[in-house]
Amino acid sequence: MNGTAAVSLFPHLSLTLRVSLGLAFVLAVGPKLRHPLAFARSVVEYRILPAGLAYAFGLILLPIEAFLAAALLAGWSPGLVLSLAALVFGTFLVAVGLNLKRGRRISCGCFGKSTEKISPRAAVRLALLLAVSLLLGILEVSGRVPLPELAPTQGLAAFFDSVFTLFLAAFFLLMGAWILHAPELRDLLRGWRPARRPAFPTPPE
Repeated sequence: MNGTAAVSLFPHLSLTLRVSLGLAFVLAVGPKLRHPLAFARSVVEYRILPAGLAYAFGLILLPIEAFLAAALLAGWSPGLVLSLAALVFGTFLVAVGLNLKRGRRISCGCFGKSTEKISPRAAVRLALLLAVSLLLGILEVSGRVPLPELAPTQGLAAFFDSVFTLFLAAFFLLMGAWILHAPELRDLLRGWRPARRPAFPTPPE
């Protein structure tokens, strides 16, 4: 692949990563909107802000995350939106990191799951999302790699291109989840491995 082809592919890769961030916010905010008060209580449990302020902050985060999900998928003001996404991910990362340092194993509140506890893996996941947001935001603001938009209304070819971008973005998220859960997947595969039989039957005594 020559340099020109690589440069032409880079904006599409950037678009795919931006859509992946949008899908991540969709997956995160969907369950939270079904149980907003439970999510707000999980924010209080982090014990970083006073209880009342933390509860209100948790409720304010819900429309912010919903907006980010829509804005990232639609391509609204990508520079501003990516900066806001980085701020949200950075806030979550600081909150998780402080409580891990305190040795507390509280509910993460990630993706609306009350059963998931904060862990180094959750911190790594947030750090990766933060890094992608910052990278795309810097590229967009600098103007070196302007992010293209999903354009399903500009003809059949553009529609299929948008569908492929969504599929690839979902694939990136799935691969990231598999990598972060590699130890569990390895143990699961080992559990499925059939027991070895002896090469020769044991003679009766």
